[in-house]
Amino acid sequence: MRKGRKWLAVLMTGIMAAGSVLPVYAQDQTGEAPKAESTAVSYNLKAGSEAWSGTRQRTPEEIMEYLNTLGDAVYGSYEMTYDEEPSTSAPYAPGRLSMETQQHALDTLNAIRYIAGIPDDVTYNASYAELVQAGMLVNYALGELSHTPAKPAGMDDALYQLGFSGTSSSNIAWASWKNCSLSWTLINSWMADDDYYNISVVGHRRWILNPQMGQTAFGMVQGEKGTYSAVYAFDYSGDLSEDYYDVSWPARVMPMEFFDAGYPWSVSTGAYENTSQVQVHLIQNRTGQEWNFSASGSDGEFYVNNEGCGQPGCIIFRPNNLSYQPGDTFKVTVTGLSGGRTLEYPVLFFDAETGAGADGTVKEGWVLEDGEWHFYQDGAKVMNGWVSVQEEDPYNGNQVGTVWYHIGANGTPGKMDTGWIKDETGWKHYYLDSNGRMVHDVWANANAQPAINMPAGLYYLQHDGSVQMNGWAMFDENAWLFCRPGDGLVDIDNPASWASEKLW
Repeated sequence: MRKGRKWLAVLMTGIMAAGSVLPVYAQDQTGEAPKAESTAVSYNLKAGSEAWSGTRQRTPEEIMEYLNTLGDAVYGSYEMTYDEEPSTSAPYAPGRLSMETQQHALDTLNAIRYIAGIPDDVTYNASYAELVQAGMLVNYALGELSHTPAKPAGMDDALYQLGFSGTSSSNIAWASWKNCSLSWTLINSWMADDDYYNISVVGHRRWILNPQMGQTAFGMVQGEKGTYSAVYAFDYSGDLSEDYYDVSWPARVMPMEFFDAGYPWSVSTGAYENTSQVQVHLIQNRTGQEWNFSASGSDGEFYVNNEGCGQPGCIIFRPNNLSYQPGDTFKVTVTGLSGGRTLEYPVLFFDAETGAGADGTVKEGWVLEDGEWHFYQDGAKVMNGWVSVQEEDPYNGNQVGTVWYHIGANGTPGKMDTGWIKDETGWKHYYLDSNGRMVHDVWANANAQPAINMPAGLYYLQHDGSVQMNGWAMFDENAWLFCRPGDGLVDIDNPASWASEKLW
């Protein structure tokens, strides 16, 4: 799987989700969202209990297995393709996304729902696909993102009406660049809902997390005007045999690849909530930092929204100055809910690629796991590259200083390296001792590493740790040795490689 944390950390400039998602239109079409009469499946913890009252809580292991099955495509690492290319000028033609592209996006949407603990069996609807694809053609032709677009000049009225139905029943988004994938937009735009147009409602997020969604489809038109994207939102065809409520994002167990520290938090109760009554208390267990939110004042942004974007009764809060690491846990307490109810639940953040933090422990520095050393930085396991530690350096008179180690060069991501490694250019070679420390400022008898064509023998490791690859190097005050070109090895059996003074 892709290393997603850093990749997801910052929402790229240029992408925008449309304002609200026209909840009035949804109510006009379907009436109030139907509510099942069967036993509710909730996600809140029982007060004072460590046992879940619901039945759909995901574990980190289940989430990692689910995401690994889908692979990198779930994050958007795929090329958008069409079965029929759209025509973006008269005579207009909407085109049709390939089923492979539809499936990749659908997999991401279902993964989001799986993480949230709601039904993750949403299927593709071809009629919806026609609507949203036509809708994105209309938006692209106008060069404008709109749920209620005007008719482009030269467009057939039937195609325009089809497109209008699509834009007015969907989450829509625009990116300034070509080939912005639908999965990327799902995670970083619609589920983020963090801009000032959308944060007070998080309507796009709530449509995607609508427990009663059963079918959907995606549309996209790309070109010189950027990328226009849509997902059909107003579907209530899902299984109504269970009643889901208190659906939160971040979820109770949250892969960091899907949620950035700057995104708003939300929980939808499914019931009308009174803004003046609701209060939220958030605490980060590791640091003890606390945030409070209410209509009278908040440590961040706070909203309560009862529009019918999926579920009503959505409490939204974005903490000021929030940061977290894999393994960080939070406790959320919401009081003043309808019926005098109090909601209390934990949130665990973890790295779905490496599993870091899955046990609820924030790890730093060297950690021995299953007999092997791994390095954690900001709570995340370093999978590849150099790491530095302040400790006694045996190659500097055991003085405390910067000691360098390398991770993952010898075939196992996350594992500490020993022996020979080479940098990305292939020109510099380094030698790590049996404890993984970079050897420097010293002559060393090194073992062979055939994979990078470094034979066993005597080498000079320079101040920066790299092997001297060519020329004379001082062995002691009275002798110089010649490091041969190509690998830096000293041919100690050849007198021509010895000298009593440096040769120029």
